[in-house]
Amino acid sequence: MTRFWKFSNIPQWEKYVLMVALVWTLSIGGSYSWNVYWEKHAEVFAAQFQARSLFSKDLIYRRWNAQSGGIYVPVTPLTQPNPYLKEIPEREVTSPSGRVLTLMNPAYMVRQVHEIEKQGQGIRSHLTAINPLRPENAPDNWEKAALEAFKQGAKEISSESYIEGKKFLRLMKPLVMEEACLNCHTRQGLHKGDTYGGISISVPFAPFAEITATHLRRGAAGHFLLWGTGMAGILFGACRFRRIENRRIKAEEDLKHSLELSGIVLEATHDAICIVNVSDYTVQRANRAFLRKIDCTDEQVFGQTCHAITHSLCQPCGTPEAKCPIQITLATGESHTVEHLHSGKQGEMLYEEVTAYPILDEHGSITRVLHVARDITERKMAEESLRQSQEKYRAIFESTGAATIIVEEDGTISMANKEFEQLSGYFREELEGKRSWKEFVAEEDREKVSAKQGLPVEVNACPDSYEFRFTGAADSVRDVVARWGDTRYGKEGRFFSRYYRAKTHRRSAPLQ
Repeated sequence: MTRFWKFSNIPQWEKYVLMVALVWTLSIGGSYSWNVYWEKHAEVFAAQFQARSLFSKDLIYRRWNAQSGGIYVPVTPLTQPNPYLKEIPEREVTSPSGRVLTLMNPAYMVRQVHEIEKQGQGIRSHLTAINPLRPENAPDNWEKAALEAFKQGAKEISSESYIEGKKFLRLMKPLVMEEACLNCHTRQGLHKGDTYGGISISVPFAPFAEITATHLRRGAAGHFLLWGTGMAGILFGACRFRRIENRRIKAEEDLKHSLELSGIVLEATHDAICIVNVSDYTVQRANRAFLRKIDCTDEQVFGQTCHAITHSLCQPCGTPEAKCPIQITLATGESHTVEHLHSGKQGEMLYEEVTAYPILDEHGSITRVLHVARDITERKMAEESLRQSQEKYRAIFESTGAATIIVEEDGTISMANKEFEQLSGYFREELEGKRSWKEFVAEEDREKVSAKQGLPVEVNACPDSYEFRFTGAADSVRDVVARWGDTRYGKEGRFFSRYYRAKTHRRSAPLQ
């Protein structure tokens, strides 16, 4: 219980570091275990490969001998005439020099090769069958089980076994009766294609285990180096983060003490400020501006929830239209600002800009929030008034009944109404901010128009109206009367634009 309490008091970021270190250790351990598994698997595969190669070699020896009808070798103490070939004519022959030669069949030859392999490499091979001619070829229990499996259609049997206390890979494959082998096995009633026995090969694991051990030692060294490098990186990051965290905690503690001790600052500001407990959203402290806004005393506010005081709600606010800044701060750990509608002391609705600042305890957890509300009702009303004024201005601009544009100081069209779109043959998106009004003056009238209406000009420096030929899209030409008015402030460095109103008009006299 004491250990759990101590662990629960570890800062959250240190728990994350321990978790990362544990995950890293488990990952490296898992990677090494995976390598061990595949190295062991490769060890078995290599032993099986060698056993299959030995079987193929023995099979080739047997076929060569059988296809040759047997081979004659000198009689020695190790190579005596085969008693199981006594019915074969010319089992022994004498060379012209008087040397006695005996016939060696495939089984006899392979058996001697097996003896040499056993003495040299420790490989044990055994030619066996269910009913062998030679008693020494009788199968052991493992070989009997393999021979029975061959009868059921198995093509190969292998497993790990211990022989005389040493680990071996035992592999056995069947022998199929061939035409050349019938001379020796006719009396057994065998026919071509029958499975009559098999060759059992036992390969010692020791050489492969030594190679595997070497690979595993190198793999262990590499994994340990990788683990150590990763742990060093984690430790370095943790130490650096600890320093940053200590500085952050100290700064937050200083801020906390400053908030708790600087009551003068809280009372001097015009913003409504209170401190809210995040566990139950109750107000723990409020400044005078907050109390004046809701017309309550400290005793009436203390213990009440912030949503009940500001919104008259039983539950914390959190709708899409009015997101709770406290909840967002708890989720992100950072301050957040939203706009809310709050109730005033007379029940009136006030637009307020609400900001929640996190207050941390010594463990870095958010326990309280500084709730700051600033009245922005006048600003919102001004914005709404401006929006309505802009909408009214736009409505008037669109409904003048004549083609109307507003031109910037450099001649660029900044606004155009629908009638001007129709007159010019261009959409508003093609006009505003992209074309100069002079582009629509017929080329032969441009010099005369420039003399009457140049840009920039001083107020009333040009005629109120005049005529010219207007060229629109698709080279359309119309006679229009242009009337200009000035919308600039009239002071250097201020916004400058001119509005231009044109309507088709039959020209009564040439442009002067």
